[in-house]
Amino acid sequence: MYVGVVLKSKTRLTDKIYTYKVLEKYEKLELLGRRVIVPFGLGNKKRIGLVVESYNSINSDFKVKTFLEVIDDSPIISKEMLEIAKFMKEEYLSDFSSAIRTVLPPVDIVRINEYYVYTDSKKEGFFKEAKSKDEIIKSGISEEDFLKLIEDGIITVKYDLKTNVSRNLVTYYEFLNKDGIQNRAFTQKKIIDYIESNKIVERKKILEVFPSSSSSIKALIERSNIKVIVKEELRRLVDKNPSISRKTLKDYQKNVIDEIQRSSFEKPFLIHGVTGSGKTEIYLSLSESVIDSGKKVIILVPEISLTPQTIKRFQERFDKVAVYHSKLSFSEKFDQWRLIKENKVDIVIGTRSAIFSPFKDLGLIIIDEEHELSFISDKNPKYDALDIAKFRMNYNNAKLILGSATPRISSYYKALKGDYRLFTLKNRATGFSLPSVEMVDMRIELMEKNYSMISKRLKEEIENSLRSKKQVILFINKRGHTSFIFCRKCGYILKCEACDSSMTYHKNKDISICHFCGRTKEKPIICPSCGSKFIKEFGAGTERLEEIVKEEFPYANVARMDRDTMIRKNSYTKIYEDMKNHKINILIGTQMLSKGFDFEKVNLVGIVSSDISLNIPDYRANERTFQLLTQVAGRSGRFGEGKVILQTYQPENIVLQSAKNQDYESFFNYEIKIREKLNFPPFYNIILLRVMNEKRIKTFDKALEITKLLGRELGNKAEINGPNPSVVERINNWYRFNIIIKTNEYLDDVKKVISEKIIENESFTKGEFRLYYMINPLSFY
Repeated sequence: MYVGVVLKSKTRLTDKIYTYKVLEKYEKLELLGRRVIVPFGLGNKKRIGLVVESYNSINSDFKVKTFLEVIDDSPIISKEMLEIAKFMKEEYLSDFSSAIRTVLPPVDIVRINEYYVYTDSKKEGFFKEAKSKDEIIKSGISEEDFLKLIEDGIITVKYDLKTNVSRNLVTYYEFLNKDGIQNRAFTQKKIIDYIESNKIVERKKILEVFPSSSSSIKALIERSNIKVIVKEELRRLVDKNPSISRKTLKDYQKNVIDEIQRSSFEKPFLIHGVTGSGKTEIYLSLSESVIDSGKKVIILVPEISLTPQTIKRFQERFDKVAVYHSKLSFSEKFDQWRLIKENKVDIVIGTRSAIFSPFKDLGLIIIDEEHELSFISDKNPKYDALDIAKFRMNYNNAKLILGSATPRISSYYKALKGDYRLFTLKNRATGFSLPSVEMVDMRIELMEKNYSMISKRLKEEIENSLRSKKQVILFINKRGHTSFIFCRKCGYILKCEACDSSMTYHKNKDISICHFCGRTKEKPIICPSCGSKFIKEFGAGTERLEEIVKEEFPYANVARMDRDTMIRKNSYTKIYEDMKNHKINILIGTQMLSKGFDFEKVNLVGIVSSDISLNIPDYRANERTFQLLTQVAGRSGRFGEGKVILQTYQPENIVLQSAKNQDYESFFNYEIKIREKLNFPPFYNIILLRVMNEKRIKTFDKALEITKLLGRELGNKAEINGPNPSVVERINNWYRFNIIIKTNEYLDDVKKVISEKIIENESFTKGEFRLYYMINPLSFY
């Protein structure tokens, strides 16, 4: 019997399936999905691999090595997870090792320690305890004799695996007797009585009830009055005991639920509902039905900022909920994974990686805010959680629900074509109307000598909201204090020394930061170019807006929510709780607050600069702008009348006008015509190939070589553009040239050429060059 093994690898040279012979003692085991220790390379170095295939026989002219040992008592991943890894490799041109690593449990084996023991303990030996090879050789045994002892079976090799996961061990005390406790030992008596009444008590609880009682506990243990029990307990991040909170469903919500439950539609369902239309209550009801049938549910949310509110809603209805997102510690992730694997939860809520949750009986997948780009990974392995969800839907015969007030252009297009089943919700569940949106032309503000980020109209409405004890959200999709440092005399701009990009000034740290490579510089007092003192910060971000708001409204409690402030695990939860408890009057933030927040006191949203995302060099710029503005506007007036002030320098722009009117259909009809005319998704697929090198001319020459190769191999099967410099040509001292490939029905042919002729060609991927590639990339920076 033989198996195919994939090794943990960082290079394409070893990113393949290696064949090993199976030891006779393992032949009856189900080896697929188990980790094994294998000899690898000329030196037979011990490596860890995962069994991904098995064969009864092979046709081979070379000698096949035998793997050494099976690590796992049972498969750690299912056949479904292996199939997902293979799908990712083919679909996204991923390397196999990265794809496998993504579906494995979140635990990393740091190293393998070899040690040797005597096989027959009755025989006299040179050593009695387990020793390493080096220790044995140093004791006087020659390497030749050492190898002979192994060959003869006198000593056996063992492996000790070191991991980076800490186990959550909890200490309990169990009552045994009261023998020997003296009358004056009052604390001991109280403790033993307490443990006896509860039979078994956690150590932490005893120390809470009886502070400074460690010596008394020690005495009870030594006298055998109590027994120490240490248990491994998985960390639960969601409280139990739900309150079974339910909201009365509207007729339109009931209709959607009934249609989905009755439907045998074997494709995704798209719920296009305005902000506040009650999509979450639909998710809750569908989840309850699926769980009652004995199946499991995965719910994906785009940002961790959504997690506190979403968890709370599901916690009120269900008691077996796991949470999975990037802010968890390694050990917390592993415990959540085990809760799912061991069938101890019914629902997992998390960000995109939660789609790999190892449920066996998956019945429902929900992707909330499906338009969000955070569901797409642009690092190895590159994948779209929506595609993985479709794969799991088909594999498990499960149902897939996509929900959004502003669906992806491609999703809505598929719904209109009939590839998805479309449900449209046009009303808010609370019965209140969508907020009124007022557009402010900032060009007029400038003519009227108002140079502030806040227009007169927005300032007036903020004052009205604060006066009526309401809450305000101010949105600007740029973090930091100012956009750049600029000399008004000579035009000098403070740039990063390693990137072709200006540096962003962060006033709270009094430092300029490159948002591409992370390098920092002090803010210059005089211009490094001309020596002028007329050097000043220009532009503005969240930090500067916060500064202005605190100056204008000194009596208000102001908080900021961006990547610079949300650095701790519980930062999002604190903001959520403070907003919920009305401790914050004005919340300032980036796109983090454009979704998910649902607060009854928020009656005003100010969109400070609606033009920023319109001008990025990306075919999705219009789509992202419309989505952001519509979503953030939807935070207002969810439980009453609401107002949105939209500040812009381009009031006539059709994207902004559609967002003002909250008219998705008119925006879609406008945008889909542009996409079709310019051969953009969903009509064509775009593949980005980026060549990188520390020398500009070498980068261009190699990119040109690849472009010519693609032209020869693909002919008329694809439209090839480039090579051209990336939007930011140099990052961290590496020059970057892009090749853009557009294709439709020949996507598989294009991927095959890229894989075989470029990715697997060492001259393009090894040594001084780096190659980045992605299908339908997130950006062209």
